[in-house]
Amino acid sequence: MAVAVILLGLGGVGRAVLARLRASSPAVTGTEFTIVAVADSASILTAAPDPGGGGGARFPSLDAPTLDAVVAAKEARRPLASVGTAGHPVVLGSRVCGGGGSGGNDDGSAEDGVLLGMAAAAAAAGDTPLLIDATASAETTQLLVAAAAAGVRVVSANKVPFSSDLPSFAALLPSPAGDGAAADGASPDGGAARPDGAAAAARARRLVRAEAAVAAGTPVIAALTRLVSSGDRVHRIVGCVSGTLGVLTTAVAAGTPLSTAVAAARAGGLTEPDPRADLSGGDVARKALIMGRLAGLPAPGLDAIPVEPFVGRPHLAAGGDDVDAWLAALPAADAAAAAAVAAGHRYVVTVDVAKGTVAVGWAALPPGSPLAGLAGAANAVAITSDCYPPGEELLLRGSGAGVDVTALGVLADAVELAHTADVRPL
Repeated sequence: MAVAVILLGLGGVGRAVLARLRASSPAVTGTEFTIVAVADSASILTAAPDPGGGGGARFPSLDAPTLDAVVAAKEARRPLASVGTAGHPVVLGSRVCGGGGSGGNDDGSAEDGVLLGMAAAAAAAGDTPLLIDATASAETTQLLVAAAAAGVRVVSANKVPFSSDLPSFAALLPSPAGDGAAADGASPDGGAARPDGAAAAARARRLVRAEAAVAAGTPVIAALTRLVSSGDRVHRIVGCVSGTLGVLTTAVAAGTPLSTAVAAARAGGLTEPDPRADLSGGDVARKALIMGRLAGLPAPGLDAIPVEPFVGRPHLAAGGDDVDAWLAALPAADAAAAAAVAAGHRYVVTVDVAKGTVAVGWAALPPGSPLAGLAGAANAVAITSDCYPPGEELLLRGSGAGVDVTALGVLADAVELAHTADVRPL
């Protein structure tokens, strides 16, 4: 199967995804991936002489020297536009992959139209179009929704579109109430067929995967989706879903002051440039919201989730906008972090479906908890349901940090989607 890939985002994750796509073997995957366009925050690079235009033969793809030049440019922090040539035109825009501009444009953009046009042209040429979101931007949300509605396969490592407004989530991932399970357009209870719009939405959701948005390559979304779609009732989800915070917790448990561990993790690229983005708990809250929605909670948004930061709020506010000043003040949080870890507490997500709650923060782990033995970047999620009662929870465990394992999850989703037929109801 020939798959024409449009890749959004060329940061660490995007480049790792690109490397895996290029190295993948059709003999192993049953899929031939070609890269027809890549985009950074300001522009789109394509091999098509007329981006979005039709074409007879196979849709043109970016060749190896051009892709090598793309990687070199982004590693050197140069814009994608610097790679463009007469044969590989660049489409410039006010916002591509979250490059600023209007911010949250519900009506889409000219850049979105170019990308969707390329996907349509690739399909007309006989390829299967695939849009991969390797950004961390809210600006891609409407593009992903529009692409899925148009029958374009979508894979995302970006958690923001799935933890934004509830309608966007519902348009992208299967509804836990059975709306997405009745793929043939019939109602879940065997009654009258749903309206064409609902059937189309169900078809669109079957063409979206976002495994890497929650736990990198660990299949948490797949497990939850399989449980719910098979009729099992999920009662509770407890998990450690931040590899970065896991590394910090392990360091503190070994006697390293938190402030020292944060500085080392930042120097090693394990945190955001401003580590407060990790220590605030906001990233974990987005993952919690996605899991809660998949489990059946109609959680309206992040504002509804109580989040206890990894460090106290006064410590997050210290230093103002100056990261170095904040790091200099962080030793004041060392004692509290050491005490929490020494008491056996871990930074966890708790989704209680029966109570209708989602929470993020430090929690004491009961004896024998599958989360107690975690070390380093390992993530773990324990799911309790009708079929997996307490003591026999479904446990998913694996690395939760790093661009390579995230790219692995993206490629696995891409291969699966490549072999997922867009079956339409009779």
